[in-house]
Amino acid sequence: MEIDSAPGGDSNGQQKAATCHKQKTLTLRCIYTYLQIRMTLDGSPGAVESSQKFLSCLSAALVQAYGAAGSALQIEDLSFLPDRGVHIVKCFRKDYSRLWAAATTLTNLEGQKCRLEVVAMSPFLVSLGNNSRNFAARIEQPRGLVGGIT
Repeated sequence: MEIDSAPGGDSNGQQKAATCHKQKTLTLRCIYTYLQIRMTLDGSPGAVESSQKFLSCLSAALVQAYGAAGSALQIEDLSFLPDRGVHIVKCFRKDYSRLWAAATTLTNLEGQKCRLEVVAMSPFLVSLGNNSRNFAARIEQPRGLVGGIT
């Protein structure tokens, strides 16, 4: 790459081309955030398997924390995992901190002790299906064992 110090070009009158490469950074952001939330009613985890009951509990928590503005948050219960007792909830990325705060502060629902615990949060749904911290420990095989024979 040649850069001419004089703006007029070289002595022959020809203009020299200076090429500049600009680096562009593209940041991709997810629209949604996914949360795993465990609901406990009166000390029994996983007691609420109904999606509508769970969403009404979350809506009550949002209204209790933020009033009418909290009820405007769009949340969706995607699934219930009975083996872990957690619901997977989808919300907009900009609203997940409000949902998390409202879920944490809820202690009473219709006269029952209620606890909502956010177990995990991720912008990717697939990452909630696998606990990455314990994944390597689960796939490690003992060395020296082939078919159970040492």
